[in-house]
Amino acid sequence: LFTRLRLARSLKGFRFAPCISRGERRAIEQLVKDCCNDLRTGEYKSVMEMSNAEHGDLVKRRVIFPDPDAYALSAGTHRDWPDGRGLYCDSWDTNKLPSVMLWCNTEDHIWIVSNLAGGNVQEVFSKLS
Repeated sequence: LFTRLRLARSLKGFRFAPCISRGERRAIEQLVKDCCNDLRTGEYKSVMEMSNAEHGDLVKRRVIFPDPDAYALSAGTHRDWPDGRGLYCDSWDTNKLPSVMLWCNTEDHIWIVSNLAGGNVQEVFSKLS
């Protein structure tokens, strides 16, 4: 049993996913990368820099968002896939789920995700505070 909480955030000054340009998406990714550089642990990785095997493993473990389906593509939320998308994890250990992740440019500008084993919602929530 795992508990996962997700916060979706949009950044002021940038259009929403169906209307955003490639340049804006790249600017958001750079902002997220810069912020992640200030964190004590973890690392940010661009989807464009991942191998197919690494991306597939992360999708299988539900660490990263999957490739877009036909509905996402038709809605315009995943244009230029996978350009400008990425993931920060506080741990890249393949034997455990990261406790904090930032997903960049999925359906929103940023998703902040917290995971913990068990059903303690309050503990998972405190990771996001």
